Amino acid sequence: MRTLKQIVTRINQLATSHQLINQVGFGTKEDLDNLVKQGLTYPMCFIEVKKDIATSRTDKLQRFNFSLFFFDMQNVLSEARTNVLEVKSDLVSIATDLLAMLQRDIDVTENQDWIVSPSTTLNMDEYQISDLCVGVELPIQVGLRYAADRCQVPSDEVPEILVDMKIISNYKHKVLADTETLTLPLLKKEILLFSLGNNQLEQVESNPSVGQYTYNMNTGVFVFGTTIYTDTFIQILNRPI
Repeated sequence: MRTLKQIVTRINQLATSHQLINQVGFGTKEDLDNLVKQGLTYPMCFIEVKKDIATSRTDKLQRFNFSLFFFDMQNVLSEARTNVLEVKSDLVSIATDLLAMLQRDIDVTENQDWIVSPSTTLNMDEYQISDLCVGVELPIQVGLRYAADRCQVPSDEVPEILVDMKIISNYKHKVLADTETLTLPLLKKEILLFSLGNNQLEQVESNPSVGQYTYNMNTGVFVFGTTIYTDTFIQILNRPI
């Protein structure tokens, strides 16, 4: 049986895995404002966890409501703002992709213990969140099946999630020259996953060997146990410490 926390975690994982999304965060509108102050990497996805929870003992479902926001920058250098329609179109495609990924994820779940609302309405607007952005909102409702005598997730799970799970960023980098060290703009970060091409590297404290690396959070220096060759693609999932 899934919980609310597992649903939020899974939506976060699906959004992070989308190749066109560079940053994922979640919480309330106040949390989004705090992220704006830290600086955003566009395109980004923000998952708002709504406070209302509907429980039905008739169909044995708890229904949780979310708003998935997708943001990207407008071209403010041109008065014509010629790229606004293109940006909106791209964001609608990303939102539709994520909805399809979520539905497919539910379809392949063996126990079928959670469902997503069969229809929704995409909302487009120009959100002023310190930057001039194009925003697309995807409201969704997820229902969790439960037994009437089962101990349920308490309603204060939402703030617990916001404390335990900080924003996750997907940093992408293409190696420009053969090297065994890289200095990247990743300071004071917790490295969750380091992908080198199709391989995952293991973080160690010192003296890395093949398939390993060290990371200095104060300088952003990565040292590898072998040569990293030109044009190798790197992805680093990270979050602030």
